[in-house]
Amino acid sequence: MLLAFAREDGAGSPLAPSPVVDALARAGVPVVSTEPDQPRWSGANVGVRVAREREREGFFLDPARPRSDVVADLAPPAEGARLLVAETGGGERALAVTGLERFARCAFQGYAQVVLDARESDLMTELPDAREEGTLIHEALAAAFLATKELWPPRPRPFEAIVARGEAAADAVLERWQGHAPLRAVVRLRVRDAVRAVLRVAIEDETWDFALAEQPFGSRAEEAWPVFVLAAGELRLALRGSIDRVDRAHDAGSLRVIDYKRSKSTVTASASGLGETALQVPLYARVASRALGVPGTGAYMPTQARDVGPGNKPSAKAAARMEELVAPVSGGFTKIEQRALAIVASARAGLLVPIPASEAECRLCDVSGGCRKPRFAMAPAEDGEEEQGSAPSGG
Repeated sequence: MLLAFAREDGAGSPLAPSPVVDALARAGVPVVSTEPDQPRWSGANVGVRVAREREREGFFLDPARPRSDVVADLAPPAEGARLLVAETGGGERALAVTGLERFARCAFQGYAQVVLDARESDLMTELPDAREEGTLIHEALAAAFLATKELWPPRPRPFEAIVARGEAAADAVLERWQGHAPLRAVVRLRVRDAVRAVLRVAIEDETWDFALAEQPFGSRAEEAWPVFVLAAGELRLALRGSIDRVDRAHDAGSLRVIDYKRSKSTVTASASGLGETALQVPLYARVASRALGVPGTGAYMPTQARDVGPGNKPSAKAAARMEELVAPVSGGFTKIEQRALAIVASARAGLLVPIPASEAECRLCDVSGGCRKPRFAMAPAEDGEEEQGSAPSGG
């Protein structure tokens, strides 16, 4: 056995051998001291890197946002272009609808997370984060609705039977959940309250009957619907995802998809960006319509118990916008399908502009700093500024 270690780090500072090295050396294991690898950058390469970094940061310091092949308008070579096509649903692997939304919110964020697979490390803590709690709520709600599926069509509905059976199914999910700390017990109570509230609102709405929960499409699951494919000439987009809930109208003539959100404020934010940065509900409605053969609509629904109730139905404006997005227009496409094609066309052309649709995205971005945006940056120029994420839409 030969154990090697460095005496200096890359900056030339001394490094003390670890206790393991000392122990092995005392035991007679041969130890060889090595010098750290020298940087492989030549002077010319360092100059190019410095110039690029200055240009990337300078992009945000100039309110005109000057685009170039270094920032925002990459014009990828042939190999890079093929990679962009493959990673954005143009190849064998379908693009997740959530990934498409990332490109809609910020093209650079979409590139970093979808193409480069950049993610923030998940840290396990005593209290589950919003993502973990949201996953648990989704699983508990799916179990509650699936356990009561045959109880939804009858009129009048057996209110108490649905609530009792649904809560029991949700409790079974919570029992399997690995979390016994006191703080996690609080989350369990919140999840149970959310399930009860969502069930009660659904029972009171007799226009719709529950049909499906966590319905996948474009995956290898046995129950999954096919990949959702959009094609316009040479532009092809394959999408995959999972629909939180599908309801059928009591007369079976239409359907709606429900996408759960954490709170009323999150629902409001999604509704305000409907069709621009919020794409899931209208696209899921199109997926379900194609699979089930009836017209579809959809809505976002909060899951926090305090936000759930008859008074929190989608606004008339949001409902009208949904109808507009899923109605066929030119070329046989709907507006939401045109929007989806426009987003990927722009990304595949290398228009990966690091300017989000909303500045709030930068505060929550998992790849914050990857675009080299400084903490304080000039506001983009308003006069003559191009529309972000622009690519001609159409069939």
